[in-house]
Order: sequence, then structure tokens, then C-alpha cells
Amino acid sequence: MSETGTNYKTYKTIDEQIEYLKESKKIIVDDEDRHYFEERNYISLINPYKEYFSTGRNNKGKLVYKKEANFKELINLINIDDKFAKKLYEAIGYFERKLKNVLFSEICKLYIDNEEKDIHCISYVSEIQSFITKNRPSFLHSFVQILIIYM
Repeated sequence: MSETGTNYKTYKTIDEQIEYLKESKKIIVDDEDRHYFEERNYISLINPYKEYFSTGRNNKGKLVYKKEANFKELINLINIDDKFAKKLYEAIGYFERKLKNVLFSEICKLYIDNEEKDIHCISYVSEIQSFITKNRPSFLHSFVQILIIYM
């Protein structure tokens, strides 16, 4: 452990990582699956899913692995997680585009209907910057209220 209390891990080669999985977590990695360790780091491959392969915890709170599992089971979980993450990313992107479009449309309606008739709808930018600078806490509250209305 370091002076700051951080517990640093010792670097392991891919072969050492695969051996460590076999010895400590009873996860068997076939030769044809070795490439996953070249494409992703150990932490992103193992840490999110290791509890699924454990049989519980010992009295110190550490995960215990009593039965063997094949790495292919882990690959299946990773693939499902990747597909879900991709769909979630797409949905967030869609929501973001929709939100921007709705907000811009509503803002422009206000400016076009204003007596100054900002037909190019560009004067709002400086007003928003000024408003945010002066009213940070109330701006966040207003923004949340707008989100609630359009959801």
C-alpha cells in the first residue's frame, strides 16, 4: 500500500492475467479468447462481472470462487452489456438532439414574436450568457422545469 493509502496492483502480462483468473477466480480462458485481453484492459473485462462468478464472500468481505467458469460466459455478458451501452448511447443522442431542437424552437418563437423581431434568432445567445452568469442557481432550477415540461 502506498503512503496515500492507495492499494496499487502489480502489472501482469496477458499470460499472467489469464493464469491469475484461473488460479484466483477459477475462470478458464481458452486460447482462442486470448485476444479479448489484447483489445480491452483487465479491469474493464473482469471487474464489472466478477460477482456473477463468485459464490459469495468470505469473513473479510472478499469474493470467493468455488466453481470453475469458462471465459465464454463472461464474453456473453460483455456482449450484452456492449449492446445495451450502444442502444443507451443512441437513445441519449436522440434525446439530446430532440431537446436542442425543442429548446431552440421555443426560444426562437419568443424572439420572433418580440417587438424587436429577431428573425434570425441570434440575439438570445448573449442574453443567455448574461442570464447564466447572473443567475446560476435559479437558471438550473428553470432548466429542470423546462425538461420536466417536455418529457
